[in-house]
Amino acid sequence: MNVESKKLIREAVYEVGEYLKDKLPSTPEKPSRNSYAHVWHAIKEKFGASYKDLNDAQVQDVINYVQFLKNNPH
Repeated sequence: MNVESKKLIREAVYEVGEYLKDKLPSTPEKPSRNSYAHVWHAIKEKFGASYKDLNDAQVQDVINYVQFLKNNPH
């Protein structure tokens, strides 16, 4: 993935991470939740790889998924 594509994804994750701060439900294992880690982990689970290992053609799919997480945190 090229530098510009990585930057676009990082910006989207930052925006959604900020939005989700203090909005994720706590669990017995995680009494406080890191919203940024939540988004990064969800990307890796959904796409089967770190965002850095994806190709440039997947950038918009990743950004769309990050926006989906904003409205559907789990």
